[in-house]
Amino acid sequence: MPIGAPRESEREQLPPLYNADGVVTRAVYEYLRAATPGQRAEIVLRLVEENLRGQLELPPLADGTRAYLSHLDLSPETLIVRYRQKLSKGPFPRWWSAVLGTTDLTGADLRGADLQGAGLRGVYLEGADLRGASLQGAGLQRAYLQWADLREAQLVGTYLGRVDLRRVNLSGADLRGAYLRDALLGDTLFTGARCDSDTAWPDGFDPIAAGVITTEVRCPGSAERADSRSD
Repeated sequence: MPIGAPRESEREQLPPLYNADGVVTRAVYEYLRAATPGQRAEIVLRLVEENLRGQLELPPLADGTRAYLSHLDLSPETLIVRYRQKLSKGPFPRWWSAVLGTTDLTGADLRGADLQGAGLRGVYLEGADLRGASLQGAGLQRAYLQWADLREAQLVGTYLGRVDLRRVNLSGADLRGAYLRDALLGDTLFTGARCDSDTAWPDGFDPIAAGVITTEVRCPGSAERADSRSD
């Protein structure tokens, strides 16, 4: 069994996923906080499977409780190993795009979610709502985030190399120490985003002209550090 894969006994203990109105139950949020990363991945995929629109919807609850998804791994490499039989031939799960060959979380509602250290490498997140989400230390290499909403997201020290950030809204996001040197930008909004001297920008990109806020003189320049986190 792959490391982190949920055992059958763990799957049987999953709480009711949706209430009569089709809204994720509070029990799911409580379960996610106490779960292992493997269990979190399992319940997230089950939520997509059973959602009427085939989407992941884990917004904050009315009392501010947010989805705790720290360190779960949804990267295609991991899921191909974990769900080899499901993904070897169709019909494919609703969370998998056979055309793209990756995990498909298009339009996911993950506002305020705690995704620190999450494995999202190569995941398709087009149009996802990640406002206020915590993504420190998340693995996002080659993730597809076009049209996603990352306003006020926490991306301190996050590696965004080779991430598709075209038409992404990063207004107000915390980009201190983030690595964007080879990120794919285009109509990307940075108004009010924060950076510091450790933020690495693409060559020729002027963050101040893009509306990024800094109190450090060196912020506009790309941080001189090795790309040790790339493939």
